[in-house]
Amino acid sequence: MKKIILLISFLSICYANNLIAEDFDSEWPVDTVATMKLDEASFLNTGLHNIAVQLMKNYGQYEKPVEPIAVTTFVDLNYLYRTSPFGRFVSEQLMGELQRAGFNLMEIRKGNTIMTREHYGEYILSRDINELRKDININLVLVGTYVVKDKYVFVNARIVDSANVVHSSAMHIIRRDTLVDELLRPSVAPPVETGQKIAIKGFGDKDMGMGSSKSMKEEVITDTSKKSSSKDRKKALENNIK
Repeated sequence: MKKIILLISFLSICYANNLIAEDFDSEWPVDTVATMKLDEASFLNTGLHNIAVQLMKNYGQYEKPVEPIAVTTFVDLNYLYRTSPFGRFVSEQLMGELQRAGFNLMEIRKGNTIMTREHYGEYILSRDINELRKDININLVLVGTYVVKDKYVFVNARIVDSANVVHSSAMHIIRRDTLVDELLRPSVAPPVETGQKIAIKGFGDKDMGMGSSKSMKEEVITDTSKKSSSKDRKKALENNIK
């Protein structure tokens, strides 16, 4: 009985490996595929790998862009300021996948100096706006969304340029399991009125760059006024009923 179970497991792994290997372009590394195990982490990684394969194959008929691509955090489709460890993990994995495929990637979180702390280590990656470059000269950005529905997570990814043109797109459905559910929590969004931005040359007005949140504040004010008017109408209706 044990021999039958082992044989079935071995055949399943070989079948999965062949499916993934077929998705690789000849220039893609395949050495890690042979060691894949059918566990939750490997299945998630395989799904993200498939997204990277789609992005590569759909980009300009297999041509890799010469210019670098900035990668942003994948966000909740229903609220584009909300994300989770899942959204951050997806963007992190795709950055590595695309770089290994020969794409040029830009690490926008690299600070200007290396910070070292005894007993802790050395750091250079940061999300502190004061430690990052004031602007970035880049034309391509990888963006993505995800939405959770029942037992699945639907993930979409796109490479867009400064003219809002989509150069490549990909979609994959990930089945929820214990690992995915843990990564989906907590799902949080930063306070809109305190949002900070890095100016990207070619992407909109440079004046709306770092530290500027004028449009975001205006949006909050507009939304607040709408809520107030709605309350007024509700109060008026209640008075009429009385």
